[in-house]
Amino acid sequence: MAKARKGQLPPRKEACLRLAYVLYKAGGQLSLDRAVELVGEYFGLSDEELGTHAGCGAPIWTNFVQWARSNLNAGGFLELYEVSGWGNWRLSKQGKELGRWAAAFYDDRRTDLPPWVAEYLGPVRKRIKWFLRGGGVAKPTDNELCRWVDLCYRMEMWSEGVEVFRRVLKDNVSDGLHKTAERQARICELRLAEANGDGDGQQEIPSSASAASTSTSPSGFGSASSRHGELVIKGRTYSYRDAKEAMVLVLRELANGDDGFLERCARHPDAQGRKRRYIARDLQELYPARPDLFQYHEPLPRGWLVATNLNNSLKMTIIRLAANVAGLRFGQDVVVEF
Repeated sequence: MAKARKGQLPPRKEACLRLAYVLYKAGGQLSLDRAVELVGEYFGLSDEELGTHAGCGAPIWTNFVQWARSNLNAGGFLELYEVSGWGNWRLSKQGKELGRWAAAFYDDRRTDLPPWVAEYLGPVRKRIKWFLRGGGVAKPTDNELCRWVDLCYRMEMWSEGVEVFRRVLKDNVSDGLHKTAERQARICELRLAEANGDGDGQQEIPSSASAASTSTSPSGFGSASSRHGELVIKGRTYSYRDAKEAMVLVLRELANGDDGFLERCARHPDAQGRKRRYIARDLQELYPARPDLFQYHEPLPRGWLVATNLNNSLKMTIIRLAANVAGLRFGQDVVVEF
């Protein structure tokens, strides 16, 4: 087989973090073969790519994941073979802490970045920024660029997430991967606008790569889409007329039978803007110093309110966080697109 191109391999630190994640999700221990397979599945490698051999005859991907294992081991994140048994990779106490944080990171439960994890991810940040500055780094594959958007979204690199997504060629990635990256890039743009004081996520923030109703960018970022349709919550189908109705419907349905659900949603980091909350019991919290916007809200069970003067990307963010707070899987237990 031909050698794998360098661009097919993910950033090394990202591979290390993902390895810690799959080990943690598997109970803290996996065999070499299973770990190699699971990490490869995340990065979307084909069977051919997984089996591509170097000149010495060893599988390139297996060697790469073993390098990630050695890196984790050198950092004290893995138990010695004398403890785990030969051929098994087991997280140490410190490794379980890294895996716990990685699980929150990858499962979309927003969490603060501990300083030692931020330092660990430093090389990934540098590579992304160096690429965007045109620092002589070859353009990664479009699949990898989508992964970079994901990392920028999770590491709160808002401007970088938007810029990376604009370099993605839609035809070169799967529809699912592109939709995920597009959603995350929209959220990055919203957060960037909030940080710059440009609206705090209210109404639609048009993409600089498109007009309000037509996309001319290769990625389709900012293209218009139908807002009405059907959503599914735990196997039951509901019709909605627009994004606002979909958001309110999900919040009300998931709040049924769970007295603390809306309070947990209100505390979620994604339910809070730079200056205001999106779910609260008081209109002043939804629209501080903006009584002219008080009319833009919908009532929820037990005296809660949700702001509706939000762009559709932010409404989708609230639906996703509601699913996560309820312990459901967005895209499986809760399905909606607009």
